[in-house]
Amino acid sequence: MKSVYSIIKTDLVTDIENIDKVINGSVRRDSILKRIINGDITKEEYLNCEFCSFIILGFPDITLNTRGVKLLEDNSAVFNSHLDSLSIDISNFYGYFNTEISVALKEVENNYNDDFFYFKNNKTWFKDYINYVKNDDLLNYVLTSDDYMNRANSFYLLYFQSYLVHLRDFKKNAHVLIEKINTKIE
Repeated sequence: MKSVYSIIKTDLVTDIENIDKVINGSVRRDSILKRIINGDITKEEYLNCEFCSFIILGFPDITLNTRGVKLLEDNSAVFNSHLDSLSIDISNFYGYFNTEISVALKEVENNYNDDFFYFKNNKTWFKDYINYVKNDDLLNYVLTSDDYMNRANSFYLLYFQSYLVHLRDFKKNAHVLIEKINTKIE
């Protein structure tokens, strides 16, 4: 049982590292996107911002490591894990966070797909856009369009205020779970 707990701990440590990369990689995007949403970015700043073009298209995501919890679940009868409070905590933790993070990520993906296909099918600047060319039509749309502001706000809500919140919550609770595992395996 200790070896399974050790694998779960390794999975959690790796997940925390991956979450840190996603969160740290999103800091710049958060700052720029807030400026766009608030109308605080100028045409010149947008033109000189290589990151701005794809601010609402594309995002870092993660897949949680579940090798350890799968071993625990697959061998629950052998380990009598239904009687062990740590096993129950681990199962509840993964049951909750796999669902919450998957749902939040799916919402971001759906939003991304909606925006991508809308731009592709309706905007003449799309061919330039995907080739990193910021023409006047694109600039006008991004800097003055209510439609774009709605899309940017939607992305911000789904990515920063839902998905990243769940990742931060996972990280916080994973640290608690790691401490419980350490107590059990020492």
